[in-house]
Amino acid sequence: MPEGVEATDRAKPGHYQQVLDALLEFVPRYLNVNPHMTSCLVIGDAGQGVARAVVVYDSHEAASEVNNDPVFAKFADKLVPLMSGAPERVLMDLVHSFQRGTDSG
Repeated sequence: MPEGVEATDRAKPGHYQQVLDALLEFVPRYLNVNPHMTSCLVIGDAGQGVARAVVVYDSHEAASEVNNDPVFAKFADKLVPLMSGAPERVLMDLVHSFQRGTDSG
């Protein structure tokens, strides 16, 4: 069953754009190297300094293993000095995905 991951990154004051830029640079590259990552929605709130990624993996196992991936670990280490606290990651079952013109889940 596909797995959804909601990842929340809280930037230190004045570092929101850097966190967002890092995400926007990393996600397309990671989609190309991780065959289990199927999609990612990046959203943010500049006023709160919060960037979120909602990622879909093809299985729970694949989503669980991301933190052990050296490519992902290198990216996460790059964010540490920009972050206010540890990133928050929540794994959830993907129940259904709605998109205009498609109906998949």
